[in-house]
Amino acid sequence: MHGGDCGGVLTETQGLIEYKLNETYNRYERCLWTIRSPYRTKIRLSLLESGMQQRYDNIQIKTFNGSGIRDSFVFTVAPRTVTMVGTVTLVLFTSNLANEGTGFSLSYAVEAEYDNSLLYYEDQHRIMDVVGGDLVRFPESGLYRNLELSTLTFIRPHFNPYETIDMNITSLELEAGVDGQCRDRLHVYVIKEPGTVEPNLNHFFRYTPEDGICQSTDLSPVTPFVRAYGIVLILATDQQGRGNGFEIGIKSPT
Repeated sequence: MHGGDCGGVLTETQGLIEYKLNETYNRYERCLWTIRSPYRTKIRLSLLESGMQQRYDNIQIKTFNGSGIRDSFVFTVAPRTVTMVGTVTLVLFTSNLANEGTGFSLSYAVEAEYDNSLLYYEDQHRIMDVVGGDLVRFPESGLYRNLELSTLTFIRPHFNPYETIDMNITSLELEAGVDGQCRDRLHVYVIKEPGTVEPNLNHFFRYTPEDGICQSTDLSPVTPFVRAYGIVLILATDQQGRGNGFEIGIKSPT
């Protein structure tokens, strides 16, 4: 069971996330969990108990593959069960600024069918709860691997909507073909407020183009950095050719 912590990386084939069950959570909370179901194609999630404010607070589920987000689902009430396709899953709990409720119990279990399209993965998760910055390189040394699907996630958990994360890509060296098309790809999503009338059922927004990016020349000169309360980076590689990966500057300015 994964209880108490506001986010983290889970690697078991089945488990339970209990967050502030029967306790009052704070306004404007943001908790992000990565569930890696190793080399499996499907995952079943069940919201067993919940005291969330149904219109204002929710649990957003996203599964990913080499093209980015594969499936999406939102839990607002319990009990409810859903089966989704994907070998890696993000679970985002969000509460709004005006209402409070009590926490939840969410179970997960992977299906038996294996995904043979992947050989390697790595999942990194960082809670940005102090002011400051850092350079993050992936991989830390050497070249990335073939048939890899790895994730890096950053989240600001505090209850002030003006507390954000700044991220800019300082280097990007993934494999591209002679035609200039990406063979290996980086997908980036930001987690931010939708700016629409509630209920807000999606806080994930794609930052990179649909096909992803692979070279520094793919980066937009107009928006050199992105600001949000969460950042998700997905590295997806094919079966041949490797590169140095990427480096990002990440900081919490406020």
